[in-house]
Amino acid sequence: MDFLRNRTQVTKVGYELSDPVILTSGVVQGSCLGPLLFLIYINDLTQIFNSTATPKLYADDSKLYATLTCNNDEIAFRKNLEMLSNWSKTWQLPISMSAPYYCTPSIEDDDGRNSVQPIRHRILPAQTLVNDLRILIDSGLTFSAHIDKITSKAYQRSYLIRKCFRSRDTNILLKAFKTYVRPLVEGDSSVWSPHLIKDIRKVESVQRRFTKKLPSLYNVPYLERIRKLKLERLDVRRLRFDILFVYKMLFGLVLLDFRMFFTLSPR
Repeated sequence: MDFLRNRTQVTKVGYELSDPVILTSGVVQGSCLGPLLFLIYINDLTQIFNSTATPKLYADDSKLYATLTCNNDEIAFRKNLEMLSNWSKTWQLPISMSAPYYCTPSIEDDDGRNSVQPIRHRILPAQTLVNDLRILIDSGLTFSAHIDKITSKAYQRSYLIRKCFRSRDTNILLKAFKTYVRPLVEGDSSVWSPHLIKDIRKVESVQRRFTKKLPSLYNVPYLERIRKLKLERLDVRRLRFDILFVYKMLFGLVLLDFRMFFTLSPR
């Protein structure tokens, strides 16, 4: 309990320190025990909502989603938002009103406008693009915006490698590409792996462009280039990641029920 009691803090400006102030709440930032205590403190948040909504928590971020098919569903969802507001007041964890928003996946009211959702007497803004744990997804449930973002960043990093590395050795440049660029276009690919030809080509163009600018490979066809460099197409690598992830689901190595995604053949 000494971790929580008799705690003080001071503010330093230049070489001057303020008078110490006694702390009565909160956890120590940057500590190992702090996040655990915070999670224990908010652990009951998932239990306050009715069965019509599903909450998801990650660190200090939370999501609440539900299927709204009639007016009663919307009333129930508004009730859940009210319970969230009351919970935040009770436990003195105010909701940051600059952060909340709602997203309706391609569902609109009869007048063509998305329905509004209030919380603490304020209207939540509607978003057509959601950043969920660094993955962008739009209201049409596609990942084209996410692919645009990661490929743009991968192009920039590829350019910096060619500009900043003095060595023109192919092996060194290739190691830099694998280390600093390829993870950008492969991270969490089991979630956003594209099915549209334009998106598949856009992701592949990252490796296509980089290998084309390697010494003595400019005029060599792409498939021959990657064969010489002992690389694989990025879509082939994503397929392998998908297969590995399915294996993990089947054998309980991740907390996902494979029956939510596919049905095993009786044979």
